[in-house]
Amino acid sequence: MKDLILMRHAKSAWGDASLGDHARPLNKRGQRAATALGQWLRAEDLVPDQILCSTSARTLATCDRLGLPLAPDLLDSLYLAEPADMLDSLRGARA
Repeated sequence: MKDLILMRHAKSAWGDASLGDHARPLNKRGQRAATALGQWLRAEDLVPDQILCSTSARTLATCDRLGLPLAPDLLDSLYLAEPADMLDSLRGARA
């Protein structure tokens, strides 16, 4: 049986009003949290076989800071996705 880990991006920054939502980065707290979560995932041997990731800056930064040994599959369709869109993405994941 496969395990599914659903994650939201870490805490994002709101300080730069010139950035659109898609470009918002992580704030310092989010950077620390994403790194800590990656350490915990590896310690618990919860390293995924595949990562589906939105293309937003904050989700990419969260994924990068997890420090996992594989590159994410970037999906524009996950940015601001509705539940049905997320389910479609999961259905298209590797078996």
